[in-house]
Amino acid sequence: MTGRTFDRGMTLVETVVVLALIVILAAVSAPFWLQNTLNNRRIEGAADRISVDLRRVQSLAVTNNILGRLNFNGGTYRLETSTDNGATWSAVNPWYDVATDFSGVALSSVADASSNALNEVRFDSRGSARSTAGVAQFPITLTVTRGTQPPRTVIVQRTGNVTVQ
Repeated sequence: MTGRTFDRGMTLVETVVVLALIVILAAVSAPFWLQNTLNNRRIEGAADRISVDLRRVQSLAVTNNILGRLNFNGGTYRLETSTDNGATWSAVNPWYDVATDFSGVALSSVADASSNALNEVRFDSRGSARSTAGVAQFPITLTVTRGTQPPRTVIVQRTGNVTVQ
């Protein structure tokens, strides 16, 4: 049996080189992966915040037997209520800009099913979403974007159901 060698695995040097390459690849790719994950979480957080505010104004309308709405002005919005069937509105909170809490995120559009731009989403005292001046075709979609990241959409059905996709 002389002259025969048996290969029993990798040497310590080979193992160290392989581990060093893995560490280098991880160090190079981790910042990109982390940034992408952070951007996705910002968009999700902003969409969740908008859906919570929609549900809050809906709850105010039902609890107080009044109208409630999210009133949009560009990329900002605020919660408002009306005790006189929409003739006058009272602000529940100051104007809120999504980009303030979620860096780089924007509320890019509020539209109905026919792609008509809307400046509000209303709820009646039963919690159902109401058409503004008969214009809105349901569902109403609110789109949240950040650069090249996939957008998130908040959907409001006529029944008042609010979902995030």
